[in-house]
Amino acid sequence: MRKRFLHAAALSLVAVVATSLPAHASTAPDVPRASTATTAVSNYVSSPLSYEYDYSLGSSFFYTGESVMSGAARTFLSTFPVPANCGSYSQLPPAQTPPVRCNLSVGPLWNPIAVVSRTTTSFGFLSLPGHAEGADRNIRFTFYRTPTFELRMRVEGWGPWTLGAATSISTGVVNTMWQTYANTLRTEISNGRL
Repeated sequence: MRKRFLHAAALSLVAVVATSLPAHASTAPDVPRASTATTAVSNYVSSPLSYEYDYSLGSSFFYTGESVMSGAARTFLSTFPVPANCGSYSQLPPAQTPPVRCNLSVGPLWNPIAVVSRTTTSFGFLSLPGHAEGADRNIRFTFYRTPTFELRMRVEGWGPWTLGAATSISTGVVNTMWQTYANTLRTEISNGRL
């Protein structure tokens, strides 16, 4: 099912991007460029092309934001909704300078990202040139537990306007992808495997 979803999402994104604009339309408003791949994920900036989603990972007295982050990092290559190739790393690479580059595969498309931040409760990516959503887009995943012991994952995305980003956000592809990740982590948590 995961392969079918990824394939359908990739085809949908390619089809929408290919047919969205007439040849004379501008593909980007005048928006300043974000940081380069050697800069850590900055603070979230709300804009028309930003998003913030919050997903439930279930309830637990035993797990915390820190333990979910630790498990998400350890199981990254098997739980992330997009197949990732991070070179010699078998889990989420550390944030370092220069940042570790990973290639995320969506159908036939490779989407290069850099792991630019990693804390005890979060990790962040920066899209690189060649990514379907364009370069310099930030995505941060944060894990936390509420006072009522509900585990949550917040996903924030922001950066310069690109047609790929606008399309994947407006069609719901991004929300569906991160919901899939939350569902996978919730299953891993409920089965005690995270």
